[in-house]
Amino acid sequence: MNIGRISQVLDAYKPQPVRKPVQKKASSGIDEVQISREGLEFDYAKKLAAQISDVREDRVAAAMKRMENGKQDVSVPAVAQKILESI
Repeated sequence: MNIGRISQVLDAYKPQPVRKPVQKKASSGIDEVQISREGLEFDYAKKLAAQISDVREDRVAAAMKRMENGKQDVSVPAVAQKILESI
């Protein structure tokens, strides 16, 4: 049996100092919000991402050209599998 830590247990039962209440500033009646630097950076990144097109036109054009030349194999099962994988 280890009783070397008995002082830690006894400290838990000591009276805790009374904390004084924090004085609140007088309210000016105006609500105010402060956004953190991380929040501002996230908002900026979100706006930049919204400006980027979801469709990569260069890749679509290249695929269309391969299909027209008969070099792009578009099999129905392969397309269906890719659709299911994206869900």
